[in-house]
Order: sequence, then structure tokens, then C-alpha cells
Amino acid sequence: MLQARLVTNLAELEAVAPAWHELHARQPTATPFSGPVWNLSCWRHLSRGALRALVFEGRDGLAGVAPLFQEPGPWRRWRWIGELSLPGNHGYPVSDYADLTVASGLEAAVREAFWAWLDAHRGEWRTLDLGLLPAAGALSGGDSPEAVERSEYGGVWGLTLPPTWNEFRQTLNPKFRQLLGRMTRKLEREHEVAYLCIEDPVAAADRFDDLTALHQARWQGVGEPGIFATEPARRFYREVVVNAAAAGRLQLWFLRVDGELAATQLNFRGPERAYYYTAGFRGEEYRRYGLGRILLAHTLQAAISAGAREYDMLRGDYKYKRRLGVIRTPHLRLRAFSQAAWRGSRRAWEGCLSLAKAASQSLRSVRR
Repeated sequence: MLQARLVTNLAELEAVAPAWHELHARQPTATPFSGPVWNLSCWRHLSRGALRALVFEGRDGLAGVAPLFQEPGPWRRWRWIGELSLPGNHGYPVSDYADLTVASGLEAAVREAFWAWLDAHRGEWRTLDLGLLPAAGALSGGDSPEAVERSEYGGVWGLTLPPTWNEFRQTLNPKFRQLLGRMTRKLEREHEVAYLCIEDPVAAADRFDDLTALHQARWQGVGEPGIFATEPARRFYREVVVNAAAAGRLQLWFLRVDGELAATQLNFRGPERAYYYTAGFRGEEYRRYGLGRILLAHTLQAAISAGAREYDMLRGDYKYKRRLGVIRTPHLRLRAFSQAAWRGSRRAWEGCLSLAKAASQSLRSVRR
């Protein structure tokens, strides 16, 4: 039988990190956003409210981790750490997925222990609101108590990859396929072009400022703040980039033109899947080539060559994704309330809050 304990301070959660890393590396449904690299960095640099992680242990050691926190305010609302936001952009999570980390073969046992602990400790929380869940994740992939509300919303955009690059090219719209080939050939004919993929933690640390500069140049050029606009955000992403590289989960791409870095793309990787997180490129002098498009195509080709079966482009319904033929997969949200009599008023308040957040996000969400 699994034992669950509540972790309320960072040092105690950090002590679990080595075993958590091992579980995360072996979990088939894990994403880069559900493990210790992402969640510990997120809490160190973006935290607000109170840490409320649940750790599950059995005879063989660590069996699961639920990285949760309690939002500030009187509602005692528990959410995933990954649903924290960048400074000045509350309501738009830095993560694209969130989930339990569980030991292989113990998925059902960890889910059962998770819901049992919450039921036995209703005085600790009032609202459980867990979004960003993949449909077949560790928590959402199994049964939940009858009182838990389950709904679909938002989602991520991705591609199923064929075995070869030529097969993938044939899936593209003919006009776009011709445009992509023509612009790539034009760039290579008129300039010296090289691609660079950073996977080493030391090199990733050295190149982090290049990533931020290219990203900020791209977005500030169109009046957007960019995701690296604040010091807490830069500290968070720097730590994630370096630690993801150390864990073998990073691919930081650069496109070099005539010896100068002209475009970048930050990817994470998992078992048979690549995750496109953000990008950037220099402005006017290379606009006619579409550097972002050229680098994206190169990373797609590299993913196929490496045996990836999926290329996850995460959140954001943008034209450049649709031109590649992406398919949307909705996120799931699980919600529960600790006091049934209080549930109706809470639901009404939540409805108002959701409308306000949706309006706010449409105005000031940080694009990446």
C-alpha cells in the first residue's frame, strides 16, 4: 500500500528530486513539463501562494509525485505548479502540460492514493482545479471519483511524423512545399548557412543569452514583450535550459548566416517525441527568407531522422502551424470541491473568473 505525504517546503521537495528524476525518465507518458527539472525551477523563480506537493512512497521507494501549490487568497485553490505564470502575465501558464509523475506499473495505485488523500484531508483545500492534462496522462488516463468534474478545453497542436522527410514533405500543401524549398535554396545560394544544435549543459548556459536576444528581437519587433522580458523569467528559463540539457532533454537550435546567429528555436525532447517551445530570429535583413520557417523545417527533418514519431508544437493556434498540417488535441481539466453545499456559489464565481481571464489573456498573453 502506498503512503502519501504533503510537502510544503522547497527543500523537502528538492530532497526527492533524484528519485523523481528516475521515475520521470522511465514514465512513457511523461512530458518535459511534469518532471523535477521544470517544476522545481518554476517554484524557485515564479512561486506565489504555498507549496502543496504530494509525494507517494511504497516498499520500493518513491512511487509518484503530484507537484501542486495553493493559490493566494481565501479559496484555498490547489493547482499544478506548472500552471504558474510569468510576471505580469497571470492567467497564462508557462507550461503546456501538467500531470503526475508515477512509477511504471503503479499508475492506478498512485491515482487511488491521490484521490484518497484529498478525500481524507478536505480541511486542507476547498477547490482542486487541475488543467493542462493530456488525455492519456497518468491522472486523466484512469478513473476519478464521481464528484470530480471532467471537461475539455484549449489544447495543443502537433504532427504525427512518417518514417522519412520526403514522406512528410508530400503531406504539405504543394504551394507551401514549393515556397519552403525555394526560400531555403535561395538562402543557401546567397549566404553561408550552418545549423547548430546545443545539447550540452555548459554550451546551453553559454548560448542562453543568444536565445533570449533573438527571441526578444523577434517579438519586440512586433510590439510584444517576449517571454524573457523580466529577470525572474530569465532566471527560470536559464535554469530550465541548463538542467534539461543535463537530463538529456534539450535541443537548442541556431541558424547561422554568414557566421552570425540569425535564428533560434528552443525544443525539448522525450521518448519518440520532440516539443517545440519557442523561437526567435533577426529582423529586417533576413525577412524575405523566412528564417523561422527554414529553421523549423530543419528541426522537423532532424526529429524524423532521429526516429521521433510525434512533433508537438504545444499551445497556440497560429498560421505557421496550420500550414504544416497540425492537429489539435484538447487539454483536460479535473475540478473538485471539498464542500458540496458551497459548490454552487463557487461555480458561479469560477464562471465569472474564467470569463475575466479569457478576456485578459486575449489582450496580454505573452506569445512565444
